[in-house]
Amino acid sequence: MRIATYTAVAVLAAVAGASAVAAPSTVPHSLVGCWHRNVPAGGGGIPGIWHIWIRPSGAFAAANPSSQKCNGYQDFSGHITVSNSTLTIGPLPVCSGSASYTWTANATTMMLHHKKDGCPIRIRLFEGTWKKG
Repeated sequence: MRIATYTAVAVLAAVAGASAVAAPSTVPHSLVGCWHRNVPAGGGGIPGIWHIWIRPSGAFAAANPSSQKCNGYQDFSGHITVSNSTLTIGPLPVCSGSASYTWTANATTMMLHHKKDGCPIRIRLFEGTWKKG
C-alpha cells in the first residue's frame, strides 16, 4: 500500500512539474519584453511615460507614469494575440471588446497603429512608437 501511495505521489509530482514548464510563445520574440512610450496629454487617461511588459504567452501588464518601470506597480493587465501583421488587444478595464492594430518591431522599437478600435483611451495609450528597455 505504501509503495502504491509513493508511486501515485511521484506521478502527480511529475505531472505537476511538466505543467509548470513554460508554454511555447504565442507572440513573436521581438514583442516580448519591457516597452515604454510617452503618452501625450489630452483625450483622457494619464499622460506621461507608460510601460508595458509583454510576456511570451501574450499576457501583458501596463504601468502608469507613477511607476517608472515595468516590474513595479501595475495599473492594469491584459492579453494580446498576434496573427501576421495584426496584433489584437483583448478587453481592458476601461475598454470593452477587443481591438486590432498593425505592428512592427525590432530589437529596440515597436510601432503600433490601430486598425479597428472603438476605445479612444486605448488608442491614445497604445498607438505610436514604443522603445524597449
